Amino acid sequence: MPNRYPWLQDMKAANDCVICLFTGSPSRLQIFSLEGVLIRSILTEDQIVGAYNFNLFYNPITNELRIYICDFWDNFIKVFDQFGEFIETVCETGHGLCQIFRPSCIFIEPSGYVTVGDMKEDNCLQLF
Repeated sequence: MPNRYPWLQDMKAANDCVICLFTGSPSRLQIFSLEGVLIRSILTEDQIVGAYNFNLFYNPITNELRIYICDFWDNFIKVFDQFGEFIETVCETGHGLCQIFRPSCIFIEPSGYVTVGDMKEDNCLQLF
């Protein structure tokens, strides 16, 4: 099957808990243990149209991992837990994303603040 999103490449991220791989045709989120054992593989086509980048945030106090995926086609950020379960959609109406035209990069600081870059305007906005 040809890649419906030629701008999308395989994306990888890792922390002390898991390794994540996101691919784009079809959109699939795969979560692996640090030993390379597949924990979960989920299709995300219904939730993520134009994923462009993602990042992980681990909270050592609560022992929870969150996976943030930019959907720059629909201007949303999708949040998943460490097992690939969908948690929430961070959308422009509820979280002040109206300045973001195409979220293209996402950075998570140790404090937990999420910063999203705008592919069109080169703006950055802290979300959480």
